[in-house]
Amino acid sequence: MKKVLLLGAAGILSASLALAQNNSTVNQSGTSNAIVNQTGSNTSSIDQNGLNTATVTQSTNESSSIIQNSVDGDAVNSATVYQEGGSNSSEITTNGDGNTVDVNQMGKNDKLPGNMGHGNTANVAQDGDGNMATVDTDGDGNSAEIAQSSDNNTAIIDQGVGWAENNTASITQVGVDGGAGNDALVEQRYDSNEGHVYQDGQGNSANVLQNTRANSPAIGSYAELSQVGENNMGTIDQDGSENAAYSYTIGNGNMVDIRQDGDDNLAGLFQGGDDNNAYITQTGNNNAGGFAQLGNGSVGTLTQNGDNNASGVAQGDSDVATINQDGDDYVLGAQVGSGEGNVVTIDQLDGAQAAEFFQVGEFNELTITQSGGDGNYAGAEQIGTGSVATITQEGEMNVSLSGQYDGANNLTVNQMGTSNFSEVSQTGNNTAVVNQNSSAILP
Repeated sequence: MKKVLLLGAAGILSASLALAQNNSTVNQSGTSNAIVNQTGSNTSSIDQNGLNTATVTQSTNESSSIIQNSVDGDAVNSATVYQEGGSNSSEITTNGDGNTVDVNQMGKNDKLPGNMGHGNTANVAQDGDGNMATVDTDGDGNSAEIAQSSDNNTAIIDQGVGWAENNTASITQVGVDGGAGNDALVEQRYDSNEGHVYQDGQGNSANVLQNTRANSPAIGSYAELSQVGENNMGTIDQDGSENAAYSYTIGNGNMVDIRQDGDDNLAGLFQGGDDNNAYITQTGNNNAGGFAQLGNGSVGTLTQNGDNNASGVAQGDSDVATINQDGDDYVLGAQVGSGEGNVVTIDQLDGAQAAEFFQVGEFNELTITQSGGDGNYAGAEQIGTGSVATITQEGEMNVSLSGQYDGANNLTVNQMGTSNFSEVSQTGNNTAVVNQNSSAILP
């Protein structure tokens, strides 16, 4: 027991404990080192077994608990807690060797300017070797939780910019014994954000960035990013209020990039396979979009600007989908690729447009461009190999319906003006061209 030696070694500490009613408990076995600095009414508990180092610094009404168990004793575990404010709490449990924990809780209380943060909590649990966890919290009522198992994982939770309240963040990492580990960051700015990262495997990288823009009653955003496999990369970046994003990946070498700037946007993504890439960018309000990629080597890109866009795309192997929408537009479609896969490109601009598509096979190409007014609709289906369809509608209330089957068919549709309608169905190796320009005046 080194409790007497530790408290005696810091003469100032013993005096402050007597005056401020601090409570410190230190239990050690092996080659351990503990330093406790407390000002105010604080409680700290340190329990060490093996080769460990712990430092606790607290000011005004904090609680800290550190439990460290060194398994092999070949690398030092290190835990540091710094708390300043009121009613903050932290709990650290480490089992293994060479693990590092750094908890920093402080910040200004927005209700009482000049005072330090209150009511923050941090919980860190490590079971393995070479893991690193960092929690940095500024503000009030924030919650951070990190759980790491197996080896070489790195997790960082960074909450607040001084006046931050009621953010919730968690990182769970399940690595591989002796493996490369996983990296995760959750960064939250201003109020009421919630972000969660789950990683199971090795070589995965995840970033969740949330910003409600200002310290106001605005409700923050929700993000959930999960990776099961190896060498996956994921980013969710949200700037605004009441956005939500979900990403779940099972496989290896996949990439996810979700960016939302505005309010009330929703993004969903699922990838089940290897080497898929998905990109969702939504700028505006009340947009909803997502991808489901269920094979290998597919690429999905969705860009929605403006308000009230909606889209959903499902893809198989080696498919490529590119969707661009600019306000009040709608897309729904699926591609089931085989071999080299299929390609779809949809651009909907300058009005409320809608498109639906379905492609099965390989080497099929579909391009839909709609603009110039409201109410254009394109529905296209291609089944087989090597068909190409290009549909362009400029105006309003135009409709194009097409189907191409069992061969390398080619279709070109150009409809300009108002209330044009075309319907084409081809089977075999056929070519069709439709040009229509109506100047009908709608009632």
